[in-house]
Amino acid sequence: MDNRDITPNDTELRECPIDECRETFTAQPLKTYETAADIYSHLTTTHGLNRMQAESLTFGWPMPELKQRPEDQPLPVPNDHTDIQSLVISDIEARRRLGIQRYGTALQPHNGRNGLRDLYEELLDGAMYAKQVLIETAGLSRVEQEIRDERRRQDERWGEQNHPDLDPRDIDVATRHHYAFRAECWKNVNAERATPSRSPGRCFGHPDEPHTHVAWDGVLLEEVYEALVESDPAQLRAELLQVAAVSVAWIEALDRRLAATPEGPQT
Repeated sequence: MDNRDITPNDTELRECPIDECRETFTAQPLKTYETAADIYSHLTTTHGLNRMQAESLTFGWPMPELKQRPEDQPLPVPNDHTDIQSLVISDIEARRRLGIQRYGTALQPHNGRNGLRDLYEELLDGAMYAKQVLIETAGLSRVEQEIRDERRRQDERWGEQNHPDLDPRDIDVATRHHYAFRAECWKNVNAERATPSRSPGRCFGHPDEPHTHVAWDGVLLEEVYEALVESDPAQLRAELLQVAAVSVAWIEALDRRLAATPEGPQT
């Protein structure tokens, strides 16, 4: 008997709760590559498991080898982001609701419209949007793209945010005076750190000759407090751009540090 005959059918695969997968797939001895591939596909597609999780659940049964050609991109790296299929499904559901709201019905066949013309016009719009994105994102670094992605996730979670600059319950002048004091303190700290020196008992592992002690915490905090002092929107915006630029510079320095470690960069 072909071992594929004992593989659960499509309905059983779709309805199989993850807690019962082990019992379902161990009911019969499964030895063929095709069966292992079926199990792997079910666990990763239906339950969203990554390769390591799928292999663990199937007691280490051999999973299908992922063949790579020289010109292929690297294999996807599992992460904590929502899977694209779920996002697309959510978008489709939202479009269906919008269609019903706008046209009074969901999209159906034989609705009196020319579907091919609708598709062609939508593809033209898609080409325009694709060109727009290509122009807008040309030359973006990895960090800049990650920042864009994070902003998109924030908007998806919190929506558009329009908060006051300071807590309206506080006395504006007093609060900004406090931030100005903090900014001056960190400015002095950074100036001292930037002056070559050697602190006996504190500079373990550093050169014996005088050297600087500039650190990212002081650089960023000075910029943050300088921004918080500003009440003029244009000046505040300019200061916040400096805060963002320093944050990006720090992230880039971290990436260089991680790339230089024996383990390499962590993703």
